[in-house]
Amino acid sequence: SATSVGWLLLTGVLLTGYVASWYAALGRAQAVDVTAVLVVGAVITALLRTGVDGAALPSPIGLGLVCVGAATAWLAGRHREPGLP
Repeated sequence: SATSVGWLLLTGVLLTGYVASWYAALGRAQAVDVTAVLVVGAVITALLRTGVDGAALPSPIGLGLVCVGAATAWLAGRHREPGLP
């Protein structure tokens, strides 16, 4: 049906954009930094599932720890010495 094709196209465009941004980020930063940022996507997904589907929110402590870990990796990357890998 037309609705199915529309959803298929939308999903394809979103996933293509995701993969393209992933590769672009890998070209500009270390893989560990890019991965740390993408881990926050799990928190966003959990919040969206709770808001849209009414699913139970995973452990707030776990979500908080994921955010703290990603922020720590991001801050460590910002304070890296120039010229260091």
